[in-house]
Amino acid sequence: MNSLIVCVVVSCLLVANIKADEATSSSSPDADSLITSTTLSPTSNETDAARASIKEQLAKLTESCKTSSQANSDDAKIIETESVPKTEGEKCFLQCVYGGLGIVKHDQFSVEGAKLLAQKRFGSFPEELEKANQLIETCSKEALKKDSKDKCPMGFLIRQCFVKNGQKINFFPKA
Repeated sequence: MNSLIVCVVVSCLLVANIKADEATSSSSPDADSLITSTTLSPTSNETDAARASIKEQLAKLTESCKTSSQANSDDAKIIETESVPKTEGEKCFLQCVYGGLGIVKHDQFSVEGAKLLAQKRFGSFPEELEKANQLIETCSKEALKKDSKDKCPMGFLIRQCFVKNGQKINFFPKA
């Protein structure tokens, strides 16, 4: 399970991957690249421990969410991309992952949960933490559950916000 780690700002948040990685690599990211900023390297054991903890949590969430959301392996690959989910399976898988990370609580975007995750992941990197928090604040206003009959709307709305606004600040949480 090398595909999951949040973008959440992930995401997320997830867990982040700076877009510069995409410019230098054409292959799909593995779990390590999903949780490692390409412009930064770990500077302390604390950072390494936080990364390992998030990586372990996401590995467990991926398997659990594939089952609970009834997502197939193709649906779960959404976590490796910067794509907005198109299928119900992708939406529900992402919503499950975001819930497990604390980004979704009570079917709503959780600013507190997202900021806790961002602090855990980026606490040693003030510039990255600032970008993550900026994205969290933006998504707290945009990723609002509408009165709709869509299943798993938060998986879609949060990822849509990450994609749209992450591009503006060169920061994309994967989660």
